[in-house]
Amino acid sequence: MKRQPFIFTTLCLAITSSIFAKTEAEKEDTRLANATKVLTETIGVEHGLPTAVLNEATCVLVFPNVKQVPVGFGDSYGRGAMVCRSGPEMKGSWGAPVMYAFDPASIKMQLGSTPTDFVLLTMNEKIAEEIIKGKSRLGPDASALVGEIGPRARPFGGHFVVLTYSRSKGLFEGAALDGSTIEPDVEANKAFYGTDVTAKEIVGGAASVSPASQPLVVLLESTSPKRTF
Repeated sequence: MKRQPFIFTTLCLAITSSIFAKTEAEKEDTRLANATKVLTETIGVEHGLPTAVLNEATCVLVFPNVKQVPVGFGDSYGRGAMVCRSGPEMKGSWGAPVMYAFDPASIKMQLGSTPTDFVLLTMNEKIAEEIIKGKSRLGPDASALVGEIGPRARPFGGHFVVLTYSRSKGLFEGAALDGSTIEPDVEANKAFYGTDVTAKEIVGGAASVSPASQPLVVLLESTSPKRTF
């Protein structure tokens, strides 16, 4: 009889942990849904993300609804996802997403009460791998250039850059993000995939495309097919 309180407590903790894990995973589902919405509304439109540039990207990072937190409550901190191409030289189909965090340190004064969406494109395998390794600062670790917009935009020569864009109040444009940092969101990836898995492992194929991430991946596949160059 003395074991009953212990068993009851253990059972309650197990149920609570299960509910918490489900809630955290659902948060990441919402993150992916918001990222999909941003790309759906910006890819290929007249003043949006050019498909000609996206076609040559190795990875796409999307950070929806980044908002400046009032002074005294911390800094702005975006949460989004990165999707990379598979295969040799990252020229294949789009793979499972990696949850990422974004600190737009260089533009804090530009952020106001209106949420801002950010889209970043890595334009070669080398830079993609640098970002996959861990925390990267745009500028010192990965050269960043303000992306061009519209249907006539083309990738910058050499492809040794991260092209950066933002959308605020409906206006999509290139954004200067030097000094900003991006890094894998370790806890979010664990919650979403149900196990400890690194960004490198996810991009390498250790994780499959789940129902929650399928809309994002299908969107990229439909608008930016496999690279052939």
